[in-house]
Amino acid sequence: MSFFISFTYHHDYGRARAYKIIEDIEGNRQYKLSNFGKQIIQLSNNDEDIHKIFARHILVNLTGMSLLKAIEAINTRGETPNLELIAYELQEMGFSISPNAIYTSTMRKWLKLGKVLDGDYDINWDI
Repeated sequence: MSFFISFTYHHDYGRARAYKIIEDIEGNRQYKLSNFGKQIIQLSNNDEDIHKIFARHILVNLTGMSLLKAIEAINTRGETPNLELIAYELQEMGFSISPNAIYTSTMRKWLKLGKVLDGDYDINWDI
């Protein structure tokens, strides 16, 4: 349960919904754990496994692969990725994102915890 409590405490319910950890209960402004959220709860004693599963979830079910592709494009050009460059790269891919949005930074941090990123912007494709 610590992951869920930590996530909702440090973020908010809107982000927990965006990451599909919780979902709306139809008709009344309440939330329940999603199936993915329940899976995370079952692993609550092993943070390393939780971070890996969460990173996989971000890559497979959310826009994590697009974020990695944006970072890779910037790295390939020999530039140092930052929030603004990543946002512009994502805009080129068709995403509507502000250059100062923190969404990509938060997602990057989760991918780093899941060991998808080594350092801040080095992609670990072998994971």
